[in-house]
Amino acid sequence: MNRNHQVRLCSICQNRSFDKQNGVICGLTNELPTFELQCQDFNKDQEEFERISIYKTKKYGLEINNKGFLKELLEDKPEKIRLTNFVPILKPRKVSELPSVFHVTKSKMKYLLLLVIPIVFLGLSIDELLTSEPSNLIIGFSIIWNAYLIWIVIDYFRNNNQFEISEHGVRTSKELIPWEVIFATVIKESQYENRLILILPTGTDIDINLNGLIGPKQRIENYIELYRKKRMETE
Repeated sequence: MNRNHQVRLCSICQNRSFDKQNGVICGLTNELPTFELQCQDFNKDQEEFERISIYKTKKYGLEINNKGFLKELLEDKPEKIRLTNFVPILKPRKVSELPSVFHVTKSKMKYLLLLVIPIVFLGLSIDELLTSEPSNLIIGFSIIWNAYLIWIVIDYFRNNNQFEISEHGVRTSKELIPWEVIFATVIKESQYENRLILILPTGTDIDINLNGLIGPKQRIENYIELYRKKRMETE
């Protein structure tokens, strides 16, 4: 059982209660929750959900207008922060086109292309390196490109940013974040990277690096919006 996942769900449930020793507990049983992914007795407290999420949205340059909708604040920042959008010209365009689960995986081709540049350079400079007195410039570039190669390999295995999207929520390498506890999905765009942020009412927000993943981020946004819509239709 994932206690963080349980607390997120219980904190916005009308059946919640609090115990000095255990923190948030189930008000129906007066015990710690025992569910794994979904609770059969979950009853969302929409007012509490929105109340505790207001301060988090401001942190990302967003605010709730008088109709209860999030809007972007126009601020001069080095990165652009915006809500995820549905783009009609990209597939999928409707709920019926969704697979049961959409896997967002790493693009091996992108990493291979990044490897090609230093490998080509090292191949072209191998004759110079094998001479008795290679130039300092060639030696310096060789060291830089070798370090670059090592960094690419390490980044590929270390940056475990693959995730799944379904009508149940967003599943990272560590846990499933159900739609019920996701207040907003935000794209943070900067010159060097793009990130998907799941704003949660409690605990730490989920920050996913989109660099090196297959497909444009706009297509990922379509899946997010359509799966969320599908979930709302089944409630």
